[in-house]
Amino acid sequence: MGHLQELTVRPVTLEIKNEAIHGKTIKEIRPLVNRNFVISRIRHHDGQQEVELVNSETILHIDDKILVISNPIDIEAITVFFGKQVEMEWEQLNKKLISRRILITKPELNGKMLSQLKIRNNFGASITRINRSGVDLVASPHLQLQMGDRVTIVGSELAVTHAEKVLGNSMKRLNHPNLIPIFFRHRIRMYLGKYSIYVSRYSTTSKTWSSRWTAYCIHSYQSFRSSI
Repeated sequence: MGHLQELTVRPVTLEIKNEAIHGKTIKEIRPLVNRNFVISRIRHHDGQQEVELVNSETILHIDDKILVISNPIDIEAITVFFGKQVEMEWEQLNKKLISRRILITKPELNGKMLSQLKIRNNFGASITRINRSGVDLVASPHLQLQMGDRVTIVGSELAVTHAEKVLGNSMKRLNHPNLIPIFFRHRIRMYLGKYSIYVSRYSTTSKTWSSRWTAYCIHSYQSFRSSI
């Protein structure tokens, strides 16, 4: 459980105190942080102090408050860069923005990067995290989607509804038999890529190897089905 907690992202509210990023866009400051994170919302210090969704062109100012989502291991470094941690109830500040988890069930989205979906540009909503096999991942632009992923989307009710139609969110579709080959293809790639197995190094017989591989696939598919 401790290992999963290290992998699972968490939100933190930061108040900007770093004068070096005052007046800069998120796109400009991202390379300076050198950490994997998403800024979901912002509350500007000046003006009406309304809560807004952010995009790459959002400009940051001193005393602005931002909702950052990142891995626990990176939170400290990100906090030092931006300023300091503060407490804020974001849901109470702008009730027009909602957060909803949507299930990826469309086969054509399998393997696509988040940036290819253009959810922010097309609908005005933001994907802030991806839940995969019980672990929340940072919704970085180059992250590739998989069938069964649950994405957290923030936006207006209308924007989230439009995004939901693009992503699927259909249990009937996910249970379709055609999705089983897709699942096993990804499992095979992950297994071979991660462990780089060379059969000649092991003394096990081919029959034992086949049994182990079959057991792995069955266990993985059962875990996949139970997670949805």
